Amino acid sequence: MRSFNPHSSPKIHEQIKFNTQNLPLDLEIGAGVGWFACAYAKKHPERFLVSIEHTQEKFQKFWRRFENNGSPSNLLPLHANAISWVTQCLRDH
Repeated sequence: MRSFNPHSSPKIHEQIKFNTQNLPLDLEIGAGVGWFACAYAKKHPERFLVSIEHTQEKFQKFWRRFENNGSPSNLLPLHANAISWVTQCLRDH
């Protein structure tokens, strides 16, 4: 097995700046169509969830579900490669 090198992951086009509102941060990789993420955000308003989905079709359904659930402010839905996004954008959090 080779060692993981975060500098070799593909560069993301756009770094998303986000504010966790000083809430504890949770991360979901492989959000699918967003059922869990939306339910979790509603049930745990005291936590901030970053939820990542890579496939376009699933993410579109996730986004619609996010909007239909009132776009919870403690949920950040992302359409991204999780390894790249985590290594390049999550360090400070």
